[in-house]
Amino acid sequence: MINIAEQQRPKASQKSKSINEEKKKKEKLAKLEKLQKLEALQSQLNSLESESIDSGSEVDGLDDLESSIQQGIKGATKGEILLEVSTNDASIAAEMAALEQEVAVEAKVKVKSPYEKLLEIHDWIEAPQYGFMYSTPNKKKNKQDFESWREEWSQVLLDYAHVGLIHIIYPKRLLTEKPFNKFIDRKKAISILAEALIDKDLAKWVGDKPKKKEELRVYWKSIEEWTTLIEDWAKNNAIFDMVMVPDIRNSETEFSNLPEEDLKIIFGKIEQNHKGTVVELDDNQFGIKFKIV
Repeated sequence: MINIAEQQRPKASQKSKSINEEKKKKEKLAKLEKLQKLEALQSQLNSLESESIDSGSEVDGLDDLESSIQQGIKGATKGEILLEVSTNDASIAAEMAALEQEVAVEAKVKVKSPYEKLLEIHDWIEAPQYGFMYSTPNKKKNKQDFESWREEWSQVLLDYAHVGLIHIIYPKRLLTEKPFNKFIDRKKAISILAEALIDKDLAKWVGDKPKKKEELRVYWKSIEEWTTLIEDWAKNNAIFDMVMVPDIRNSETEFSNLPEEDLKIIFGKIEQNHKGTVVELDDNQFGIKFKIV
């Protein structure tokens, strides 16, 4: 019986590794931007100090400005003691230089394609000894082999959608996408995998004509998980204004390209959770007004 599940089943940490790395990169860029603003404040402080010395009298606001810069540096580094925090040009410049160098190094790192990320989870798909996995076992003659093959490949399809942040899969496009383009009978194999995800309530056919099976909505996160994620996003970013679909699209998050139909359901659940109120406009636009909890 074909069984490579135990050896190849990915850990949760592997799946989220790329997402976490991207999040850290954004945090560093935000920290660098804040330190650049602090550098401008430091220059202002130096000018005020020079003015105080030249005039022989104290200038109002020096202590407050100095305290503001100190707190700003601590806030920008989230309490990390990267360099001794002090209000002088050398300290801020050194902190900025260190961050700029780190960001520059990360910028040179090649961005991995979805397929490369998929290989990190299922490295067997390119291993010569597993070439037989691209042939669909006969369901009647080798039922156990077929079920094992179906289980393995349906997980690959689900992870393919996850690492690529894909919510709608078009089977016709998979015919030319790695690794699915290597199947001996591509159309048949892809159809079997799609139905396997549907059987596990991880997908469903959508589109204008679902019976044609041209668009597969894949749920690598459940609607409940997306609801919690969006609620946390609003809370962590102190969002209490009206959030419309375009705002979600511009959020640069995992949920930024969720189908509108799902967003309607999610906003409804947020309202049911008493964390917001669904907003519907005359031009068929809709959104959610988050509540201060």
